Amino acid sequence: DVAVLGMSFGGACAAAVALRDADAAAPVVSHCLLYDPWIEGGDAATCVPLPHADLARKSFPSLALRGLAVWSCGRSQLRATCLANCEGLVARAARGARCRAVLHDCPRSPHVAQTDAPRVFESAPLAFVYRAIRGTADEETSGEAALELATRQTVEALRDWFATPPDAEERKDML
Repeated sequence: DVAVLGMSFGGACAAAVALRDADAAAPVVSHCLLYDPWIEGGDAATCVPLPHADLARKSFPSLALRGLAVWSCGRSQLRATCLANCEGLVARAARGARCRAVLHDCPRSPHVAQTDAPRVFESAPLAFVYRAIRGTADEETSGEAALELATRQTVEALRDWFATPPDAEERKDML
């Protein structure tokens, strides 16, 4: 079992791995977690950075995929251009025989909410510089609260991945 995780451009990369894995002779991606992924466009001319051919793969999801979780941040610059593709991936994955698919809607969170960047800078000695550059919104979720929630949701999404110990044959391969 392989879990692929990515945020923003990394989310597009993780999605590409999971989508392409569906065509593999022996798929290995069991979990795919995409944090505010940059997956925009609806056709070959507008899809960036994920190629439209990947996004349109008919073989997705593979039988190996047991979990797809996507976080969409409402205060992200990607929300307007990427939400439809995120919803589409979740809907397609949910049709898989074994796949639990969920879209985490984070309407008050900025693009970096699932990273440690807001937490590090919000409480750092130079927090006033961070706030001056980035600005603030009273109704925005705090960096600490957003990261804590995303961490709990991530652990939940990977619960069966952690809970499945390797069998005897897999242990031999590890040694």
